[in-house]
Amino acid sequence: MSLFIISAVDLAVTYRALAALYGAGVGPSKAFSFLEEDTKSLPLKSALKRLSERTADGTAVSEAMAEFPNIFPTLHRTVFAAAEASGMMADALTSLAEMVEQDFALKESVRKEIRPIKINLVAVCLLVILVMALGIWHWEALPLWARLMLAGFSLIGCVAFIAATLLVQVNNEAEERYGEKIKKVPLIGKLAIMISESHFTHVLAVCHAAGMQPVRSIGLAADACGSNSLKAKLMGAIPMVRDGKTMAESLQRMDCLSNYVISVVRVGEEAGKVSEVLLRSQKQQNSLIAEYMHTTKTYVSLLANVAVWGLGGTVVLICYLVFNMSEML
Repeated sequence: MSLFIISAVDLAVTYRALAALYGAGVGPSKAFSFLEEDTKSLPLKSALKRLSERTADGTAVSEAMAEFPNIFPTLHRTVFAAAEASGMMADALTSLAEMVEQDFALKESVRKEIRPIKINLVAVCLLVILVMALGIWHWEALPLWARLMLAGFSLIGCVAFIAATLLVQVNNEAEERYGEKIKKVPLIGKLAIMISESHFTHVLAVCHAAGMQPVRSIGLAADACGSNSLKAKLMGAIPMVRDGKTMAESLQRMDCLSNYVISVVRVGEEAGKVSEVLLRSQKQQNSLIAEYMHTTKTYVSLLANVAVWGLGGTVVLICYLVFNMSEML
């Protein structure tokens, strides 16, 4: 674990250890106290100490976690709330740890491949600035074709750089971080929606397994999806469910979830095994997200390579022409 920051690995390890302690019959206050002693991350250690103190007074774990929204996101707190209601803390925390690990592994693989591309983009841009600063050639003296090439490849480079940054950072809080417009960004917007749907499915499964009423389950799952616009639409299904309609029918009328998710909910309700079907489908959703992220990463890499080679080639060509003209003169 890192000393001064809290990573997804820190949280996953903590959740797995907490699941083991709950499974052994250890109470929440004592469990958090044990974890505090073995945690090296100072912010997490402080948070665990506070959680131990709060839960010793009888405060619910999910309620105590609300004091640390930057450490325990809404999704995690909602899973804890559902698990507390059902008494299935060990199973729910193990499932949550797996989800955190999957998200981290996926983003880390993308980050490792994207980082060299971003470094190359920055290096080429610095090269262009350096050449101009040394006076080898000036913007005003460049022919029109050279200006267009530099401007065009620079624009492609900026788009690729921004896309690479968003691709690594996009998660269930994407809309809170960048606003609802993130959904309109090609490729990345769809990825953000897929992740929100995946988290909605996961929490809905946990809540249903906890024996919660569908109305309460949809409310908690909507709150945990990480998208305010999606949450507002999902909440519109609650009155219909309260009037006796099925979850699948109510959610379908909201027209805010993919047909795949609606079909899975319908199958689960018809089979009387909503939680089991949803948890299995969530694994399939994770596979689809990984595949789609790989496709998006390929396009981003292509854009970045075009920018790097285009800018580099343009600089070499301009320098070649400048030096040849100098020799002729």
